[in-house]
Amino acid sequence: MLYNCKSNTIDKSNQMSHLRDLVAIAYVDGSFDEKEKMLIRKIGKGSNLATDTIEELIKNPEQIDFQPPKTEEEKLEQFYNCVRMILVDGKVEDSEIDFCKIIAQGLGFTSFDIYKMLSEHYNETL
Repeated sequence: MLYNCKSNTIDKSNQMSHLRDLVAIAYVDGSFDEKEKMLIRKIGKGSNLATDTIEELIKNPEQIDFQPPKTEEEKLEQFYNCVRMILVDGKVEDSEIDFCKIIAQGLGFTSFDIYKMLSEHYNETL
């Protein structure tokens, strides 16, 4: 079962920072495909961000400053969304996993946690 995200509980600056990280994961394999953009839009809309705000973030993610998550729930949600971003296009690239490891470790998770979540959700996401 997929984690039940509650993105609307995270403040706007934290959510924008998180979406910036997801855009970075999407770009790390050299392509940013439509499925990845759709996931970012879905997460952004679930956080009550305006469509134009989300589109601007997709085009210019470097304009957003990093804001660390404040709660354990936010950390788990951000970790889960990183894994979703890796899986959404159906291609799991080493570069995406490596980048996700950096983010996950900053959130307090391990490499093992990434592989465990990837294996648990691989078939559900595709």
